[in-house]
Amino acid sequence: MSRSVRWLQSEISAGIDLLLNFAAHGEVSRAEPLVDEVARAVAVSQGAHGWLWRMRFATAKGELALARGAWEEAAILAKDLIAQSRRMGRVKYQARGLEIRARALGALGRTHEAIILLQNEVDLVRTTTDPALFLRAATALLSLAGDDALLAEAQVRAQAIVQALPDENLIRHFLHAEGIAALI
Repeated sequence: MSRSVRWLQSEISAGIDLLLNFAAHGEVSRAEPLVDEVARAVAVSQGAHGWLWRMRFATAKGELALARGAWEEAAILAKDLIAQSRRMGRVKYQARGLEIRARALGALGRTHEAIILLQNEVDLVRTTTDPALFLRAATALLSLAGDDALLAEAQVRAQAIVQALPDENLIRHFLHAEGIAALI
C-alpha cells in the first residue's frame, strides 16, 4: 500500500518490520531479497525519523546475521548498534544491541562475555517502565546464568503483564511466548 502512494516513510517502516519478522522466524531466505531495497530507502531517508530508521535497520541486520548463524558479523553489527543508540540516548535499541551481541558471543563460545553483556542489558532496562523489554533481557540472561533474585523479579513482572492483558487469547499467547512459560 505504501508503494502504491509512494509514501517513503511508511515503506521504510514496513520494510524494516518485515526484516525483523522474518529474522525472528528464521526466514532468512525471505528477508535477503528485501535487504538491499530497505538499505537504499534508509540511506536516502531524512527528516525526523531518519536516525530512528538507521537504528531499526541496524537491529534488523543484526537479527538477520544471528538467524544466518553469522556470529562474528552479528557481534560487529551489534557493537555499531550499541554505539549509535548510546549517541542518540535510545535505551531500547541499546538493549537490543547488547542482546544481539551477547547471543552472538554466546554462540561463539564466549559465554562469560555474553553473560556480562546480558547483565548490563538487564541493569539498563530496569531504568525503563517497559516490562516487556525487561522480560526479554531477563529471560535471555536466565537462559545462560541462573539467578534466583532475577527469576523472582521476572516472575513478578510477567504476572503483572498477565493481569494487565484484556482477554484470554492475549494471555494465552503471552504465556506461550519464548521464555515466558518457564517464568509462570
